[in-house]
Amino acid sequence: MNTASVDAVIMTKTLELCTTLVAQPGFSDIGGKIDTFMNDPSARALYDKVIEAQERLAAQQEQGQDISETDFAFFEAQRDNLMSNPVAFNFLEAQHAMHEIRENINKYVAKTFEIGRVPTEADFEGCGDSCESCGGH
Repeated sequence: MNTASVDAVIMTKTLELCTTLVAQPGFSDIGGKIDTFMNDPSARALYDKVIEAQERLAAQQEQGQDISETDFAFFEAQRDNLMSNPVAFNFLEAQHAMHEIRENINKYVAKTFEIGRVPTEADFEGCGDSCESCGGH
């Protein structure tokens, strides 16, 4: 079989997977939550403040500086503000749901390459979250 026909089959199956994903109950809710967030400047500003505060803390840590209680309290306050905003909270929830779907798909694809066949649930037994071949971290 030539590479072009293999690529065409894989692309067809990939598009079938995409079609299946879009047809799942709740998929449109995920997109709706993301769209709502993207169209809400105040929720996005809260998110940006958390990211900026998080980046400041990470930079301090990378430079070997101690993180002051004031800096950490500021970050926590920004995070609390973000989490108390329903639009931002729903956005974070939607991001988490998308991440879980992607991770599960990646886990199965990676295991297929590793073992050379379609994996079964048994192929993942005994493999904790730290097992790299199972997609763990």
